[in-house]
Amino acid sequence: MTESLQWHPVSERMPDADETVLVWYVDQDGAGDWCTAWHCGDCGWIDGTGLPMTRVTVTHWAQPKGPQ
Repeated sequence: MTESLQWHPVSERMPDADETVLVWYVDQDGAGDWCTAWHCGDCGWIDGTGLPMTRVTVTHWAQPKGPQ
């Protein structure tokens, strides 16, 4: 089973507050990777372990739908 993801640029659209999504981020060296995270309006991005994502820049997010 596969699922296509629609990646949304954070510059154009943000997920609902406190909704866990997949994010694509780049670090200070320009290397990219993904993880689960949510956006807290006051705190910024929080990764799936509960730590603030302060040393990377989140550029895109996606919301998987899972098995239908």
